Amino acid sequence: MAAGYSALGDPQRLARPVRDHCHISWFLILFTGKLPEALANLQCLIIRYGNGTYADAGFLREEYPPLTFETDAPGGSGRYSPVRTGFAPELENRNRLTVVFRIILVIPQVILLGVLVVAAFVALVIAFFAVLFTSRWPEGLRSFIVGIMRWGTRVSAYFLLLTDTYPPFSLE
Repeated sequence: MAAGYSALGDPQRLARPVRDHCHISWFLILFTGKLPEALANLQCLIIRYGNGTYADAGFLREEYPPLTFETDAPGGSGRYSPVRTGFAPELENRNRLTVVFRIILVIPQVILLGVLVVAAFVALVIAFFAVLFTSRWPEGLRSFIVGIMRWGTRVSAYFLLLTDTYPPFSLE
């Protein structure tokens, strides 16, 4: 079996539809100035599901997440609220100029976020041992990791064309 491949096949299998979907959204916003609600809901679903997965991988919650693909916010109905990702995508009156240069505009965010993800990994290792010996998450480490997740969510929403508002360089 080739390196990087598993019995399930290509590890980028889920990334390709997301990339293709982003290209379709890019052209639609560029030519019409609007993002169809169905495409926005799918992009929101991708971000919400990713946040739930990252929260599980980072030991930020104990229960197993449901395998649902709802397009509305999971915490809205009160059925499942440990990880809430709430934002309303902009559908009308989009800024076509920033859509054209979006990949260039997001480069500084991605570079800094990449450095912070490495720091978050170190913090996760430290937190793992802290939880192992004290049975409690250190609040500062948890806040740092959750802040990075928030920042990553804002950058993802901006890059996936859900908003024209440039994400702030902030963990808040």
